[in-house]
This record gives sequence, structure tokens and C-alpha cells, in this order.
Amino acid sequence: MDTFSKKQLRSGVWRLQRKSWIWETRRTLDWAKQCGNAAEERLVNFCDLFYMYHGSSHFKKTPAKRWTYMSPNGQHYHELDHVLCNRKAITDVEVVPLFDTENDHNLLHAKLDFDRSLVRLSQIQSTQPQATTLDEL
Repeated sequence: MDTFSKKQLRSGVWRLQRKSWIWETRRTLDWAKQCGNAAEERLVNFCDLFYMYHGSSHFKKTPAKRWTYMSPNGQHYHELDHVLCNRKAITDVEVVPLFDTENDHNLLHAKLDFDRSLVRLSQIQSTQPQATTLDEL
């Protein structure tokens, strides 16, 4: 059995419908079906294990805005840098092509949208003291 048929990630696609963003879940990343090297398999396993959302894979971009690494000879372009998040907060991920980093990697730009009420609720819950239980002797 193919290893990627077992590996499924929580990922998603944003679609604009009636001027509101609606989150639609998609169980398997498109590139995970086609990848064959160990590094991409480790990324899929990592995201699956820690329930991470892979933001770089499900936003359609032109090829000029997808690659993050250029080989030293300048002939090959790869997408090596990724944006991972544990919430559905990623609204867009793209490469900034005009920013000069003076190395072989391009700068990634991610737009995040957090629900402030959920963030505040998680902060309040994390500061509450834990209940202590005493063992009977």
C-alpha cells in the first residue's frame, strides 16, 4: 500500500463565496500524492502527528511566487521553506520576489487571521491554577 494513501493531513482551501471566507477541509495535500523523497514524507508525518496546517501548499500561485530556493547554478527552483500553523489562521502564503536576501532563498510572506476571542480564551485558561488532589494515606 502506498505510504501517502495512509497519511492524511488537516489542510484546507479558502474560497470566496458571497464576500465571506468559508473554510473547506481537504484531507490530503495535492503534492503529498506525488512526492517521493524522504524529506517530504517527514513533513507529512510531522504535520499529521502534531495536527499542523501546511500553509504553503494549498494557495494557488504563479511559478514565480512558489519557489523559495534557487540552486547554485541557477537552473533549478524548489519550494523548500514552509509555513506551518496549528490553527486555521493562514489566509495566504506567497514569496516576496523583489526582496533581496543576498542568498539562495527567497523571503516568505504569510497572512494570518486570528479570532481574538479564541486567543483571549486560551490565555485565560492557561493562567488558571491547576486543581491539586491529595492522596489519602
